[in-house]
This record gives sequence, C-alpha cells and structure tokens, in this order.
Amino acid sequence: MEISPEATSHNHRLEEIFVNSLVSKLADNSSVLDIGCGEFCRHSYYLAELGFNVDIVEVPNQIRKMDALQLIKNNIGVYSEIPDKKYEAVLLNYVLNILPTVEERSKMLDNCVDIADKYLMVSVRNLRFIDFFCKKAGKYNDGFILERDGLKTFNIGYSEEEITKLLKSKKLEILSYEKAPLDHRFICGKSS
Repeated sequence: MEISPEATSHNHRLEEIFVNSLVSKLADNSSVLDIGCGEFCRHSYYLAELGFNVDIVEVPNQIRKMDALQLIKNNIGVYSEIPDKKYEAVLLNYVLNILPTVEERSKMLDNCVDIADKYLMVSVRNLRFIDFFCKKAGKYNDGFILERDGLKTFNIGYSEEEITKLLKSKKLEILSYEKAPLDHRFICGKSS
C-alpha cells in the first residue's frame, strides 16, 4: 500500500496564536526550520514576513506545488531533507502523527532535537481526531489509514500523556502546552 505524506493537515486559525507564543521567545533574525510545512507554507511565510530566516523541509511532491515566486520573495530556503545545520527554532507540526512506524517517529524527533538550538514546536493530532476522522478507516501498524483527496495517509493520535512522555524522553522541557479540540501543541526548550 502506498502511503502519502500529503493532504494531512487542516487549516486552524488557532495555530497562529500558538505560533505567536514561539515568536515572542525568538530574537530578531532568528533562524527557523519548518518541517512538513505543506504546499501553502502558512507559518513559514508568516515567520519570514516577521524578519526571521526561514528554511522549509517538505517532500518533493509538495515542493512542486509551492509558489516558487513567493518562496523567493520571502527568501525561504527549500529542502527535501533535513539540512545539516542548527536553527534557533524548529517547527514540527503534524509530522509525527503521519509517520507510519515508531522508528521513523523517533528518528524524526531525534533529528529535530539535534538541530534545534533553543526551541522545538510540536503539534500532533489527539485521540479525538482519530475517533472523529479515522476509526472507520483501516487499521495500519499502530495507527489508521485515512483516505483524503484521493490519497491514503497514515495517522496516529496521541493522548496528552503519551506525547508529553515522548517529548520528555528526548530531554525536552515543556515551556508551553495547548490542548485544542483535535490537537496537542507544545513549545519545548532544550534541557541542559
């Protein structure tokens, strides 16, 4: 079965409020990496407009759908793999919940912890999202396959305890937490 990492996020205006809580912690001109930003790069453009140095990581199919002129105008670096450099902040929104194996999720989080100099913003789907959207879908590994826009995507939901335990196991300090109707959102700091 072919699983796609595309068409997995929903556009929530509440996220912007949470992104602003990260912005308030960052120094001017900070470097930010947005992993899995999606074809519309909403947070990436917003952060670039505020003067941050933004790079993005996305799968090639999503990159091809992006507005190249807008990326150039905002001076956003585009990568299909995580670059080997440090960023003051890394955004990992709705990525962990679409990786189909525990190993892939652990490796992704480890990579983000390694390259985040100060902050890591993590958003994941909660169990209510799974109950609402995925229970009728087919079970796959420890999650479900959700069919949307003709694509089959893997989704796993996290309880607050599960995702908190996972983040703390990576030596991250939880600085801010928001429980949204279908999501958990965290801003984490690097523990010393």
